[in-house]
Amino acid sequence: MNIAFCINDKYVEQLLVVLTSLIENNKKENINIYILSSDITPLSEIRLNKLVSCFKNTCLSIVKIEKTTTQHLKSTIEYISNETYYRYLIADLLPEIDKILYFDADIIINGNIKQLWDTDVSNYLLAGVRDLFIRDINYSEQIGIKHDD
Repeated sequence: MNIAFCINDKYVEQLLVVLTSLIENNKKENINIYILSSDITPLSEIRLNKLVSCFKNTCLSIVKIEKTTTQHLKSTIEYISNETYYRYLIADLLPEIDKILYFDADIIINGNIKQLWDTDVSNYLLAGVRDLFIRDINYSEQIGIKHDD
């Protein structure tokens, strides 16, 4: 299973929690974790690698992204970082990966995700779930995307 997270260094603590919940609840699965970031510090890399090295079924790749990659994208919400947009670029940033699950770094995974991974999405470029909070605050329109796009 290929799993992606897009964070800045401020979210490493949260990511350590979600990674622990992911790995602990999926010990029978081989998991490749990709962290896309523009500012992960060497200390954070050490902490992330130390956690993942405790599990034989898990591999970690930290993909460093240039901050300029998303500078042309509109940001009208104060708490939205550049890394928020990397999820939309995963296919371009990781072209060798045929299928990947993206998770936010502020969640807990409380079970096996194999069924989710095995969901047939072969006829789709992208599959996702609606974020009710995002819909309720009209986020799409704030960044220039029509509500139904």
